[in-house]
Amino acid sequence: MNDCSAFHFGGAFLLEEHMNINLLLLALIAFLAGLAEFVVAGIIPYLAAYFHVTTEQAGLLVTAFAFIFAVAGPVLMMMTSAVRRRTLLISFNLLFIVGNLLSVMSTTYSMIMLSRIVLAVSVSMLVGLAFSLSVKVVRPSFQPRAISIVLMALSSAMVLGSPIGIFLSSLYSWKILFAGIAGLSVMTLYMTLKYFPSELEVEKLSFKHDMKGLFRKDLLAAHCYSFLFFTGQSVFYIYFSPYLIHEKVSATVISLLFIVFGISGTFGSGLGGLMTEKWGSRRALVILSIVYTIVMAGFLVSSSVSWLLVNTSLLGLVGWSINAPTQSYLIERSEKYASINQTVSTSSVQLGISFGALLGGMILSASASYTLLIMWAVILLTGTAGVALLLFHLSKEKSLP
Repeated sequence: MNDCSAFHFGGAFLLEEHMNINLLLLALIAFLAGLAEFVVAGIIPYLAAYFHVTTEQAGLLVTAFAFIFAVAGPVLMMMTSAVRRRTLLISFNLLFIVGNLLSVMSTTYSMIMLSRIVLAVSVSMLVGLAFSLSVKVVRPSFQPRAISIVLMALSSAMVLGSPIGIFLSSLYSWKILFAGIAGLSVMTLYMTLKYFPSELEVEKLSFKHDMKGLFRKDLLAAHCYSFLFFTGQSVFYIYFSPYLIHEKVSATVISLLFIVFGISGTFGSGLGGLMTEKWGSRRALVILSIVYTIVMAGFLVSSSVSWLLVNTSLLGLVGWSINAPTQSYLIERSEKYASINQTVSTSSVQLGISFGALLGGMILSASASYTLLIMWAVILLTGTAGVALLLFHLSKEKSLP
């Protein structure tokens, strides 16, 4: 197994000539898994028209995916702790292919809902495995960077998911998306069978031991941090487009802002890894949390196009920088329980997004005030900064083995 060499250029991480194929494989798996999740948000109108349901019913496909993802990941990770990681990668890659093919074959709303449930189960495990195994296939000094590479793959899926979905659905059919993902997943399955080491394992843990790895105060605080941060982010970001329309921003500028956000987010994943290497995970979390809260409050200052461009780029850059130090912190505090904790962390993110979207909708329904929406986001993110500071205190305790 080769070590991963990497260098930083223009804010992104690129692999050198002697690249680690296992890390690239995990990044590709994460990208396809993220694409299967994020693509639906952009094609909801096409799905509603195809299955003759309302937009709200089509939107339930996103809700169901997020909920199943959040619940299935931790449970499956604990249930399969004694199974070889390579076997899990192969098994859930196969399930992922089945889920995408189900989407292609769907002729009713029930079938597409079933395919989303199957995909949510497989994606929850594939993403958790990609994070936890990325640090196993590189030298310890490259672990933060390995996490950043996987995060960049996920953020790239976020950036490309909706635009690709809208483009292909408008020209051909939304089913081509899932057929393409299934085809590429066959390739990752082949690569896993051919290249991924069978001897790469994590310690076999019982349910009781897994619970020990979850209910320690510093680890619980880290999961609360993820939930609170993404709740605060989603309260506003889920309704970012309606906010821009309310501020009379043109459709062209709105599209540009979303592109800026996505590109900035991709670079942010790399920035988070650099900050973690330079300052450590805890200091990086505190600094990024405070900066992000200030950036969010910046939307109260002005809605001019130039200001929106700057603030939106910072929103994506700093927001996606959070993930690398969060994952690194979990590994630092308990390497033995890294798999289950990284999976729970991902579930916390999904639950935060879901709850933030729900809370934001309730705020707008009650007040129709985007100013109040931003203020709530700032309040929640201020709490996140407080939790980040708490991690400093809790980290004085001895870490788990």
